[in-house]
Amino acid sequence: MYQRTQTDSVIRLADGALIPADQGNTDYLAYLEWVEEGNVAEAAPEAPIGPAVPAAVTPRQARLALLHAGRLADVAAAIEALAEPQRTAAQIEWEFASSVERASPLVATLGAALALAKADLDALFVAAGGM
Repeated sequence: MYQRTQTDSVIRLADGALIPADQGNTDYLAYLEWVEEGNVAEAAPEAPIGPAVPAAVTPRQARLALLHAGRLADVAAAIEALAEPQRTAAQIEWEFASSVERASPLVATLGAALALAKADLDALFVAAGGM
């Protein structure tokens, strides 16, 4: 069985393989043959609803989002609680970075220290992106 995607690719459900729509791809040709036999692929999952999570925001945006969430002071406390040399590295990055990257180790470390789930961090980045 197969499932369509939001693009022309399909997913083979047996192993989760993403198969590009390429006439030179034997897996794609097998899919086309399967369809010609009268089979129908499952519908593509709906695209996620909601704003996209920015990959990065400015330090100003990050601090304003944390301020509005009531967590800005918690960040300083979380950085202070880190052991050296991680503490100094985190302070330098927090004070002087030109952007705050969603996928950065610092964001992961601070998120864990503040007991923020992935969805919470994403929501903060979405809020920051709108500031």
